[in-house]
Amino acid sequence: MLISNRYDLLLDQAWSATAVNTSSYFYNWTTNRYSTGPASVAHIPEGLYTAWESLRTTVYNNTNLTSSAVPKAIYELQPNISGLLNRTGHHP
Repeated sequence: MLISNRYDLLLDQAWSATAVNTSSYFYNWTTNRYSTGPASVAHIPEGLYTAWESLRTTVYNNTNLTSSAVPKAIYELQPNISGLLNRTGHHP
């Protein structure tokens, strides 16, 4: 689901002539993602909005434009008998 939101935002920004307001974008995206119809919007837990707001201001907010770091999930790494210590090529 994280990946879906990231690509949704990327593609929406590509087609927009102005910067996307990420605060309202994430709120609306969360509403659309977790509601099954107009009547269910009221049943979306506030915690979902809080969680996505937290992701918006951390994971999706790269303010260090000089960094070429790309996040890598642990489950994407190849199995290794030495564990996750002293790995090269990935950020700790």
